[in-house]
Amino acid sequence: MKSFHKLIVLVLSLTIMTLISGCGGGGTTSTSNTGEVFLKLTDAPTDDENVKGVYVTFDALRYQYADSNDSWQDVDLNESRTINLLDLQDGNTTLLNHVELPAGEIAHVRFVLNTNECYVDLVVGGMQPLEVPSGDQTGFKAIGGFT
Repeated sequence: MKSFHKLIVLVLSLTIMTLISGCGGGGTTSTSNTGEVFLKLTDAPTDDENVKGVYVTFDALRYQYADSNDSWQDVDLNESRTINLLDLQDGNTTLLNHVELPAGEIAHVRFVLNTNECYVDLVVGGMQPLEVPSGDQTGFKAIGGFT
């Protein structure tokens, strides 16, 4: 079972995708120093027929700008949110938050998780804890440059 949990963490880390889009305005020239950010999640399909659900509880979101020594910034979720990642397969997405942020390139996004409420629901074996290293401390880190 331990190797299954490591597999789930690996699959989670490889398939969870952060879709972040931002702009300073419409199709015209803008002098705005802010942009809208849509934080969305999606997941890749699983071929493990024993998995009924992969439930992840998000407590907070954090981000850090590229080329900046500034500390991590927090995005308020208003409340914890539990999402079944299997509902987000085949191109389905869910919006975690929509915020306005200062313009710039975001280098890192972290999803702070409530690991006590993250679990895998198995056909054979029922609910099992989902191991997410540092999920409730430093968070699950999405890697990439987001503008």
